[in-house]
Amino acid sequence: IYEARPDGAAWLRGDAQSALGAALTGQGRFTEAETLLVGGFDALRDQSIAPPWIKEDALLALSALYEQWDAAEPGKGYAEMAAQWREKLDETSKSRNAEIGNVQTGEGAPQ
Repeated sequence: IYEARPDGAAWLRGDAQSALGAALTGQGRFTEAETLLVGGFDALRDQSIAPPWIKEDALLALSALYEQWDAAEPGKGYAEMAAQWREKLDETSKSRNAEIGNVQTGEGAPQ
């Protein structure tokens, strides 16, 4: 539904996919969750209009998926995947915090 919206709200689809994927993770339905979470993040990643914290939530849900999947099925590479998504989350959070700091200090503001 949101894919066809002309007002730039297509990112809402990605957010909805991430929320559903997170719910499936909680139910232990990891394969289904993975499809939705990866698709949701892909839908959000390139949407500049999507709020940054929504993208961070999607990354957090992906890292949580692989952490829980590793706990259920250790030794299958899920811990490494969780670490990769956590690293992306850390990079995204640092970037957003730097932007917030620049706004608060007035750095990068037009003169």
